[in-house]
Amino acid sequence: MVIKFTKEQMNSAPMPPREFAKWYVSEIMTTEFPHFVRDLYPHICEQQTRNGLLYARHFGIMRPDLQAQFMTIMWALGPNFFEVEEFGEILSDTSMTEDAKIDALYAVSDRAGGMAAQRANDLYWYPWRIKNNILGLKEDPELFDDDDDDDDDDEDE
Repeated sequence: MVIKFTKEQMNSAPMPPREFAKWYVSEIMTTEFPHFVRDLYPHICEQQTRNGLLYARHFGIMRPDLQAQFMTIMWALGPNFFEVEEFGEILSDTSMTEDAKIDALYAVSDRAGGMAAQRANDLYWYPWRIKNNILGLKEDPELFDDDDDDDDDDEDE
């Protein structure tokens, strides 16, 4: 699956996580992953997308268009896809640019992609629940986030 981005999106500054998640779910997930939006509801997809951004940033993926591609791979293969060696080696390679990392992720073998999908663990959408997680989180970072939208809590309940 190839996602098209406008030049404005590609050259834009990093977006706050809530803004990115709302955009990603409404613009990308509703067409690429409608079953997740239907089954989990938009507010859960947004929460999991915000949490997925923590991984993207951990691996040096900072540009919104590239973060969206990272999230698309994450939603397609599972939130712990990076644990499969081929993906993990790419994402951990500090000599690669973020563009090169995303390009390389799309070139990984179908076998590795299938392995990632088989090993998908939804608990990774909440990294602080994983003991010794790669992000070093011990609790939900949103508990201390100043970027609160009170109306988010009321959506789709």
